[in-house]
Amino acid sequence: MAEEITSELGLYRSRGYKDYSLGHQKMYTGPVELLTNEKQRFRVLDVGTGIGFGLRRMVDANVLESYVGIEANRETFDYVSGLPWPAHVKIHFGSWLDLPDDALEPADYGFCIEVIEHIEEPLVAPFLAKLRRNVKRNLFLSTPDIRETTHGTATADEWRVRIKAAGFSEVAIVGSQWTTLFVCE
Repeated sequence: MAEEITSELGLYRSRGYKDYSLGHQKMYTGPVELLTNEKQRFRVLDVGTGIGFGLRRMVDANVLESYVGIEANRETFDYVSGLPWPAHVKIHFGSWLDLPDDALEPADYGFCIEVIEHIEEPLVAPFLAKLRRNVKRNLFLSTPDIRETTHGTATADEWRVRIKAAGFSEVAIVGSQWTTLFVCE
C-alpha cells in the first residue's frame, strides 16, 4: 500500500517538485492581481503558507509591505522558511489559534487557502473569528465544497453562513470547481 501524502510539501515532492495543483495556486492568482492593480504595498497575513506558492507570487509582484505566514506542518515549515525571502517576510511555525493576537499587527489582506477544511469542527468558529480580528480589508479563503469532493467538510453555502457569523459583512463566492474562493470583507 502506498504511503498517504498528508502535506503540501509531500505532494510537491511526489510530483518531482513540479506544480501539483494549479487549482490551488489559482486561489492566489486573482487576489494577487487585485493587490497588484492597487499599485501600493500591503500588510498580508497568510494562514497556511504551505510551500510558498502564494508568497512567491506576492514577492514577485512587489505588493508586500510586510508578510506574516503561519504553517502548521513542521516539514513544510522547515522547507518554506529555508527559502530566500526578503526581510519583511516572517513565517511562524504552529497553529493559527495558538499565535497570540498581540504578536500580530492587523493585516490589510488575509489569505487562508485550502486550510479550514483541516480544522476540527469545534475550532472553526474561533479560527474564523481570529481571522476577522486580524484582517482589516479582505480575507481570501478557499475550501472544497463537500458536494464536489470528499475532501470538503461543508457546502459553499454553509461556509458562507459560518464566515458571516464570524463578522465578515460581505462574502462573495468567486468561481467554483472542486474548491470555492470566498472574498470576505
